[in-house]
Amino acid sequence: MSKGNYGESADSLLYQVRSATVTDSNGKPFDVGSIKWIGADQTTADDLAAASRSQKRRGPFQNACNAIKKALAVGTLTAEQLESERAATGISAGSWNKARGHLHAQRVITRTGGGQAGPIRWSLTDQIDDTDSQIA
Repeated sequence: MSKGNYGESADSLLYQVRSATVTDSNGKPFDVGSIKWIGADQTTADDLAAASRSQKRRGPFQNACNAIKKALAVGTLTAEQLESERAATGISAGSWNKARGHLHAQRVITRTGGGQAGPIRWSLTDQIDDTDSQIA
């Protein structure tokens, strides 16, 4: 058996949960929760869920993406310099590495060097030129 919703979608109900103090039959006050109905809204449950998912994505991962792009906006950095930037921001290594991998896969940042080619260097993809090979 499956469930089906065949009626029209209803408006979302808006309310506010507040605290209130009431007295019991002995006259002793105590705190309870109360609900104040505010009205209706056209927002659907799907809209609310999408907003929640979007906010979660903008957490540590998005902060790391933004910090990496900001650090590389000044020019090419060695992997060591980029790690120093991470440490200065306080962003976890896990979030940082996930963001760096994502930005690299999306071709926002580029990795050069490594092994016999010298130290690993990171740069914004649109800023690569011959002057970036000179690291301070």
